[in-house]
Amino acid sequence: MNTWLAAAVAAAAISLTYFFCVRPTLRGRGGCAMTERAGERSDRDREIAELREELRVLRAQDALDRHSPPPAGE
Repeated sequence: MNTWLAAAVAAAAISLTYFFCVRPTLRGRGGCAMTERAGERSDRDREIAELREELRVLRAQDALDRHSPPPAGE
């Protein structure tokens, strides 16, 4: 009986994946939860660019701090 239950669960999973992800994708509408919208992608790309620029600035500041002479009196 456990084998039949496992087979039924597997068949249901395969069927749901086909109907809600594969079939809409084949029709050109997307539909799988893993796909992104263009707006979400551009927001993420912009945030990545901003973080890279911030990292570049911080590294430049660190390089200047390391190579500058120590303050007078120390």
